[in-house]
Amino acid sequence: MKNPYNVLLFSNEAYDIEIWLVDGKYVRTNIDEEFIGGGHHYRYDFIPENEIWIEDNTREDEIINYLIHELHERHLMKHEGLEYDAAHEKSSEVELYSRHYPEEIRNMLEEELADQD
Repeated sequence: MKNPYNVLLFSNEAYDIEIWLVDGKYVRTNIDEEFIGGGHHYRYDFIPENEIWIEDNTREDEIINYLIHELHERHLMKHEGLEYDAAHEKSSEVELYSRHYPEEIRNMLEEELADQD
């Protein structure tokens, strides 16, 4: 089986997390047909626990919004015990906020990363 990883976007030992751009088409064809946009271990058990995957065909200006969503969702599932549907709904609200207030994205990203440990 081919490796789905394309580009390492972020790696930080303090947060114990890596963020990867992955070949989404390959993942859907060979691993899970429901993988769309991005994900993490608490949603897709085939993703290593300390990784977040973002699909490589995501527009560059959209990656940050997807990332905020996935980080928030991962935190809610890992640390607060929410099931996927509830975590996804709350994370979609956070993502929508980041889209409406782009001047706050940097702070939001830093807060979401800090919540990962």
